[in-house]
Amino acid sequence: MDEHSKVEIEGENDEIVVVDEAHKPLTAYFNFYEEEKKPYFDMSVEQKQTYMDMKSQGKVKEEVKKEVSSRCSLKKLSVLFKEMQMLKIDGVVSEIGFGPLLGLKSRAIHREICWDLVQSFDVESSTMEYHGHKIPIMVEDVEAILGLKNEGVDVGKVIRKMNGKELGLKYKINTKTTYNEMYEEIVSGAFEGDELKARVLLYIVGVFLCPNANIVASLEHLKLLCSVGLKGKLNWCKWAHERLIDGVSKFKFHGGNAYITGCIAILEVRLFDYRSGIPSRAYADADRIGRIHAWKNKDVRRLVFRIKGERLTKKVNVMESDDNSVEGTNDAKMNGFTDVIMDAFEKVFSHLNEIKVCLQVGVDRQNKIEETLEILKDESKQIVDQVAGLSANMMYMKKALRAMDAKFGIGLEEDDSMGGKTNVHESDPKADDEVFGNDVIQLNDDEADEGKMVMDAPSKVSGEGKGKRLHMRTRKMK
Repeated sequence: MDEHSKVEIEGENDEIVVVDEAHKPLTAYFNFYEEEKKPYFDMSVEQKQTYMDMKSQGKVKEEVKKEVSSRCSLKKLSVLFKEMQMLKIDGVVSEIGFGPLLGLKSRAIHREICWDLVQSFDVESSTMEYHGHKIPIMVEDVEAILGLKNEGVDVGKVIRKMNGKELGLKYKINTKTTYNEMYEEIVSGAFEGDELKARVLLYIVGVFLCPNANIVASLEHLKLLCSVGLKGKLNWCKWAHERLIDGVSKFKFHGGNAYITGCIAILEVRLFDYRSGIPSRAYADADRIGRIHAWKNKDVRRLVFRIKGERLTKKVNVMESDDNSVEGTNDAKMNGFTDVIMDAFEKVFSHLNEIKVCLQVGVDRQNKIEETLEILKDESKQIVDQVAGLSANMMYMKKALRAMDAKFGIGLEEDDSMGGKTNVHESDPKADDEVFGNDVIQLNDDEADEGKMVMDAPSKVSGEGKGKRLHMRTRKMK
């Protein structure tokens, strides 16, 4: 072992700990002086040289991640549709014949899976292979996947007859206009009518339906801006199928070193449906919604995980079949092992969904409890306010009675048994009338509500009436 393979660092409580250099904290390295850093620098150079020598001798195998190069994008089209919906101009999409594409889910296209599908694609029979099974992709399949109707004028005939330059000048679009510029022009609201339709049509065709290697509108696509195309009378479904087959053919001819033209999302959705056991040419619902709308991000991630696991199993089986020392039963064992792992992950995902539902139920119950507590809190506050009001009224009445006693001598006594509260003794109403006459304590409506008392002073108070107890009668003043 090299003398620098282990280093001593200062740990807790000032103790010295010996650790491997690979596990040494990175921050400690920057605290070294230059002469202390040199051994580690030399070690990294030596390891790099060793790796390069092993790579040149073929001892290091680097797996290159192979993906299809394509400008087909579900995300860009979904973003455009959402912006147009907010601006309330999404009706243009239906007018040019692409109404079934509205509402597309924003998700990524798995180009690594599409690579295998394109490599196994048979152009003559229009079928792709998956684990030894032939999956056909006909015009009817494209119709079910995208939801576009397989009817209308043939796009190929229109392209051969129309003049793309003249149509581009008519709508102020040329072969230098990028798709990003078209997007900005669409959402700016500066265009309407046929000028808006022309830009939306080119964007859908160039970004999703039939993209090519360019980021600008091609001359072929400008030919689609004829009156028939802007009225939505072209057979987009058939043309999308033709362009996809032609793009796969050219891609395989160039050995995969080129951008593929056509909508590769069709290949992906067709594989997803087949892998999930969904019948061919089946729509998402009774309204003939395309199957491309049925695949959400959560479902796609789960299925892609299984597909990639099957691809890995296939590669391992191929490597083992090349080795004569490996028994034939290993393939079955590996397949069974992979199925067990996939099933386990599916169970985990299902349990996670159940946990998510339970957590949501708990959150809802907590919210209801908090709402109930707020209601009880408000009611308690109201009760406290009412009690405080009653207490204030009682104090006012006590003060009023004392004032009456001081002025008229009605004979108030303090009762200790009532906690110091004033006790008004009962008396004979007739005897009191003899002293005070018809004068009584009167309450008007407003003061009765507030608990206030108004007393009409007697006109004559004889000495005999002093010290006698008062029988109080109240009436509302009209």
